[in-house]
Amino acid sequence: MPPTKRQRGGTHSDLDEPARGDIWFADGNVVLQAESTQFRVYKGTLCSYSEVFKRLLDGIEDYKGVDGCPLVHVSDSSIDMEHILRTIFCRWSYPDSDPLPFGVISAFARLGKKYRIQPLYDNALLRLQYAFPSSYEEYVKSNVATKILFANPTNSRVPQCEIAIDTIVLARELDVPSLLPISFWLAATRIELLSAHDSPSLSDADRKILMSSSKPLRIAHASYLYGWLDENHINPDCTRPPTCAINKTRLALKLWKPPGVTPAFGWQLGLAKPLCESCIAAGLNHHSAGSQQLWRELPSFFGLRSWEELLVAPPNAQG
Repeated sequence: MPPTKRQRGGTHSDLDEPARGDIWFADGNVVLQAESTQFRVYKGTLCSYSEVFKRLLDGIEDYKGVDGCPLVHVSDSSIDMEHILRTIFCRWSYPDSDPLPFGVISAFARLGKKYRIQPLYDNALLRLQYAFPSSYEEYVKSNVATKILFANPTNSRVPQCEIAIDTIVLARELDVPSLLPISFWLAATRIELLSAHDSPSLSDADRKILMSSSKPLRIAHASYLYGWLDENHINPDCTRPPTCAINKTRLALKLWKPPGVTPAFGWQLGLAKPLCESCIAAGLNHHSAGSQQLWRELPSFFGLRSWEELLVAPPNAQG
């Protein structure tokens, strides 16, 4: 009998009639079964990509299970398995330069690490780091939603905050803590998504972090970035004191008084135009210093170590 791994907690049972997956080569020489879906592929190709697959498939040639091919059960979801088999055997399916759905990226990350397929893992990690950067400069200048995913089936762009919770779960699973500060930040500023999000994998501890950090983050964001709009913050060089005072109040109400806050660090020059040049310059200086301070302190709002410590050991598929 070949080495097997049964699905744990999935939908597969011995009584299910296995379905044939989309990845099925008539001349393939091994059948993988994930949950109740089977894939007929080439043993040699799998082994060339992964030492883990090589060990798993070693010595199974004499066992005939499906259409004369050895049958090997793996403990992965059928969807995740299809994603990695599709990219191994049908490379045109997921071009490196194209945005990908989050489900594909997470499959690359999880199974790339499990089976030690470094190119898959690196591809996923690069996209995740682009979307949830650990550099202040990258976060400010990047259009972080463009490279990671499109929503299916309409190809409309998915807001970053809507995958933040899934990214928290994935970062914990992969032990990539550098992804956590921004994913927590995005999720905490859209806390209403937490109750609507169907993610039983999110730990109770992380749910508590999100709930408890939301209000302190709003206060810090308002104080650090927009404290200069407070009526008690006087600019002695203001050239239009009455007008600027009124406009500052209006800006304060628009930018941070409402519940919730856009997770932004960049300077919004258009909003400051009603102010005099001196107040704009003073606001820019305050905003720049405050946004960098908030960035430095961001991990601490979620009980995480400093940025420097989070980045100390770059992760890889071999870890």
